[in-house]
Amino acid sequence: MYVDGGPYEGATISGSLLDLGFLIEKEGLELAKASGKILTISDRHNIELLSQNAQDILFTVIGMVVVQLDRRDENNRRARNDG
Repeated sequence: MYVDGGPYEGATISGSLLDLGFLIEKEGLELAKASGKILTISDRHNIELLSQNAQDILFTVIGMVVVQLDRRDENNRRARNDG
């Protein structure tokens, strides 16, 4: 995923929920890393904030919500196609 427009133009979220890890970068700087826990009942990710800038933290939170929503949508599509 990448950001198109706004103050975070060009920022990226690489990795996926299936990879159990993410990297959030802006202009070559790592803002946050996340790693998932395999074989847990609920989806969990440990997020390591590499920037203490309040806007970077907010961007990280919003990015993780978007990734979770994308996963939910993908799961719903699969369920419809399987059913």
